[in-house]
Amino acid sequence: PETRLCFFEVNYLVKRLSHVWDILRDSGINVARMRYELGLELFKEHPPLDGVDFVTHIPKSPLDAARAYAEASGVPRKELYYKLTEYDRAFMHPDMKGRVSAINDNLFVDPEMNPMADGRDFVSIDDSIIRLTNGPVARIKAEERGFRMRQMLCYTPMVGGSEDGVDLGCEHGIDMPPDDNFVTRRVGRYPERIAKELGVEYVGFLSLEGLVNVFERHGIGRKNLCLECVTSRN
Repeated sequence: PETRLCFFEVNYLVKRLSHVWDILRDSGINVARMRYELGLELFKEHPPLDGVDFVTHIPKSPLDAARAYAEASGVPRKELYYKLTEYDRAFMHPDMKGRVSAINDNLFVDPEMNPMADGRDFVSIDDSIIRLTNGPVARIKAEERGFRMRQMLCYTPMVGGSEDGVDLGCEHGIDMPPDDNFVTRRVGRYPERIAKELGVEYVGFLSLEGLVNVFERHGIGRKNLCLECVTSRN
């Protein structure tokens, strides 16, 4: 059978200085560069709302995308959040209780950040929204310190839910099968409904075309990618 590459490895799973695949290694392109370019595409499709004071990210995968987005938009980038450990990743826990506990116990707001000095309103860059576990915790912890998350932007297209009667998800090794508790199964594949669920003004996802554009620039065409978790038209 034809082998297809999992884009989610680049977008989220592997360390930023990895090359992941031979085609990237041979051209000297690492994951950090790919995420940076995904951040540039994200800015083209979803510019910041008026009045946003800074760009930040939920550690750690989106770091390079957040850097690109901030540079392209001209909005300062600040590291509002930090994690105690990079190894306890909420996504990897087997149930929702463990995921929520992992993010609650590991994600914090930098005590040196102050909304009076640094600005209150921000856009948060994330790699993806799967079950909507990280976002609400990050929003609430920021609000407790006087900040306001106005936008959540993801450089991965919407994952899961139903498209053209097909339940999307992964059955090839990533722990997000089509019957998983995706937010897109709960509220549909509608960014405005996800924004309401999260409690922010705007949620934006990189389009499938934007995602593919980045990979194609480095010799990885759409036909070489597995996209079953984000589209029925793989």
